[in-house]
Amino acid sequence: MRLGHAPSADPNATNAFAKVSVALLAGTLVLGLNASITAVIFGHLAWAQLRRVPQRGRGLALTGIIGGYVMTAVWFVVGFVLIALVILWPYLLWGLAEG
Repeated sequence: MRLGHAPSADPNATNAFAKVSVALLAGTLVLGLNASITAVIFGHLAWAQLRRVPQRGRGLALTGIIGGYVMTAVWFVVGFVLIALVILWPYLLWGLAEG
């Protein structure tokens, strides 16, 4: 095999990076922000491979990319809200106590 050439792949096989991307996306609620970012990375790697090698898995790669970006945004919003609550909690308690 020469350098720079992709090995010939079975066209009926599903791309492994696409499978990993969707698996990480499924585990995002448990594994957190790192899993969603990693799902995006593996989705892009799978998409790049699928442009060169005829395999199945374009839908899985696209699901990992889009879902990973959405879940990354969700995790950032959740983190922002939690930080805001921690910072504002004394003011919220004081405001409620004043009535």
